[in-house]
Amino acid sequence: MHSEAHADVDGLRVRYLEAGAGPVVLFVHGASLGSSAEVWEDVFEPLARAGYRPIAYDQPGYGLTDNPADFTNSYRAGFIVKLMDVLAIDRGTLVGHSQGGGFVLQTALEQPHRVAAVAVVSSGPLLPPLPESGAGAAPERTPGSRSGDPSLDDIRKLLESDVFHKSLITLELVERRHRLSIGKNVLAAAERSRAREPRPGGKTAWEQLAELTQPLVMLYGENDRASAGSRARLLKEQQPHLDVRIVPEAAHMLMWDAPELFLSTLLEFLAGVYPRAGQAAAR
Repeated sequence: MHSEAHADVDGLRVRYLEAGAGPVVLFVHGASLGSSAEVWEDVFEPLARAGYRPIAYDQPGYGLTDNPADFTNSYRAGFIVKLMDVLAIDRGTLVGHSQGGGFVLQTALEQPHRVAAVAVVSSGPLLPPLPESGAGAAPERTPGSRSGDPSLDDIRKLLESDVFHKSLITLELVERRHRLSIGKNVLAAAERSRAREPRPGGKTAWEQLAELTQPLVMLYGENDRASAGSRARLLKEQQPHLDVRIVPEAAHMLMWDAPELFLSTLLEFLAGVYPRAGQAAAR
C-alpha cells in the first residue's frame, strides 16, 4: 500500500505517492500523454517491505500536478531537486523512465551529492543511433492534442503500442489513463510541443554516461520502439563497463511487461547501494 500526498513546490501543487521508510528511491515517469506516478505503483509495497522509501510524483503538467508556466524539458529536469528540497530528501536513488531517464542522468551529473545511484528504464535519449538508420528517441506522442481531448480508443492504442503483452491494457487502465490525458493535461501537452529548446552542445547524452560517478543500471525492452534493443547492444559494445540489460518480450513499459524481473533487478541494484537497508529489513 502507498499513501497519496501533495506538496507546494516552486508555486505548484504537486501530487506524489510514497510508502515505507529508509533510503529514498525517487521515481520519475516518462513524457507520454497521461503519464503519472501510477506507472510505478506496483513496486511500492515490495520496496517498502525491503526497507526503502519509494516516492513517485506527477511531473509538472502531468497527472494531478499543476501546469507550470515553463513547459521546457530543462524545467522538469531541474524540478527533481526542487521537489527533493521540499520533501527534505538530502540524497536518494533516482529511477527514470523514458524521457525521465535523461532527467535523472542530468540531475546526477549536475548535483552528484544529491544522487546516490541511478536506474534508467527504456530511455531512448541515452542510446546512440544505429549507424545505418540514425534512429533516435521518439518524440512525445499526444493523440488528440491538436483537435481536443483524445478518445478512449486513442488512449488504448497509445498504451498498446507501449507494451509487448497487449492483454495488460485493460478497460480500467485505459479509463484511468484517459482521465489523466484530458483537460489541463492535453493543454500542457500542446504547450510542451511548442516549448522547443536549442540542442545542447558538447557531448551527447550517451557519451555523458561515462562521466557518471554513481552506480548505474540501464534496462531496455528488446521490443521497444526506435530500435531500442539494438541501440542498447550498441551502447554496451561502445561502453562495456556499463550495466546495460536487454529484456526479451518487453517494450517501452518494461516495468509492466516484465514486472518480476524489473523488481528483482531493482532490489539487487539497491542492495549494492544500501547494504544496511536490506539487512535491516531482513531482521
